[in-house]
Amino acid sequence: MRFQLTSFRTLRAPISPISFAQRLRYARTPNGRAFETKSIRLRQRRHSDAEDTEAREKQDKLLLALTSQGFKKAEAKKATEKLAGEARILSLEELLRRALGLLVPR
Repeated sequence: MRFQLTSFRTLRAPISPISFAQRLRYARTPNGRAFETKSIRLRQRRHSDAEDTEAREKQDKLLLALTSQGFKKAEAKKATEKLAGEARILSLEELLRRALGLLVPR
């Protein structure tokens, strides 16, 4: 076994990486499940953060565009919240068209 020098006075053996089977066994315990689900959620959040920031920027720009066109902030906010799910997919121009369709009666 090789030892690592961690400081001038202490030597300790290197920690071996956990095998896949050990991780599976640990994941089946109650504490392991909580840890695994937490780490999975963190990974998913990191992955979706880029998309979420882009969608939030579109919503902010849409809110600004609607308020600059003379709509009340509360009305514009309701329209942007209704279109929040589509903000990832649609362009800003299409979001503005749909928001105007919601706000302006025909």
